[in-house]
Amino acid sequence: MGKFFTEPSMDEEYIDSILSITRKYDATETLSRVFCPEYIGRQDVKRGMLCMLSSPLDTRYHRERIHILLHGYPGCGKTVFLEHLKHNWGAHLSTADPRASSLKGDARRTDLGSQIFRQYSGYPVCLDDIEKMTDVDILRDVMESGYYTITKGGINEEFEAQCRIVGATNDITSLSTAMKSRFDLVYKFEKPSIHDSVAILRDMLRREISGEDKELSVDYLKNHMYVSQCWYPDITDPDTLCEIAEEDMSVYGSGEDGRWLNSILRIARGIARVRLSDIGTDELQVALGMKRLSDSVINENAKY
Repeated sequence: MGKFFTEPSMDEEYIDSILSITRKYDATETLSRVFCPEYIGRQDVKRGMLCMLSSPLDTRYHRERIHILLHGYPGCGKTVFLEHLKHNWGAHLSTADPRASSLKGDARRTDLGSQIFRQYSGYPVCLDDIEKMTDVDILRDVMESGYYTITKGGINEEFEAQCRIVGATNDITSLSTAMKSRFDLVYKFEKPSIHDSVAILRDMLRREISGEDKELSVDYLKNHMYVSQCWYPDITDPDTLCEIAEEDMSVYGSGEDGRWLNSILRIARGIARVRLSDIGTDELQVALGMKRLSDSVINENAKY
C-alpha cells in the first residue's frame, strides 16, 4: 500500500477521517462535485483539476506536475475555472493584455514576464488566451523541467519554477505541436445544448432550495488536496498494467512515445493521490480514458 512520503502537519484523527472517506467513496467523483461550485457541470474537467492540484513538486527522477489546457469559443466558461484557481488555490492569472502577454525573461519589465514562474513555483499558473503569448520557449522549459534560464551579461542564471500550467485558448491550432504535447489533459468547451442548459438550471435550483454549505465543503477539499500531495502511491501488478496499456494501444493501432506514456502515469498517479490509493488497473484505465479524450480534442483541431 502507498504511504505518506511527507507527514501531513495536521491532526492524526483528521487524517484518519479523510482516509476513511476515501475507503467508502471514489474521491475523484465525490470531490469533483465540490470543486469550482460556481460552474455547474463538466465533472470531467473538475476531475482533471483535482489530479492537477494533487500533484506535488517534481522528483529527481520524473515530472510529477500535471498541466491542463482548456479549449473552446469565448463565453463557454473556461475563465470561470481560471478565476476559481486564482481566488481559491493561490494561482497566478495572466491574460493576453499586450503589457503582460510576453514571457520574456527581463528583470526590467513592468509586468512580471517570466518572473511569474519563479514567484509562483509550487502553485498553479493560469494563462488565458495562451495562443497570444509571446516568447514561449521559457514556458516550454518550465512545463517540462520545472526550471528556466535567463542570460544576463553573458551569465546564465537558473531559476526553479515548479508550476502547474493551466492554459486557456480560443484557437488551439495556433499552438505548436511541441507546446500541445506538454499538456497532459486537454478539454474542449462548447456552447451547451438545450438539454445541457436545462440540467444546469435544475442543479442551480436544487442548490438554491437545499441551501448547501459550500464553504465547509471547499475547506474540506483543500485539506484533502493537501493530504493528497503528501501521498505517494505504490504500483500494483505492473505486468497487468502493461497488458492493459498494450490492449489500449492495439485498439488505436499504434504505439505511443515516452512522453505520452509518462503523461499516462502522471494522470494515474494523480487519480491514486486523490483516492489515497495505489496505482492499480482501475486508475490506469481511467487515466487512459482521460488521455484518449484529450488526444481526440487535439487531433480534431490538428493542422495538416
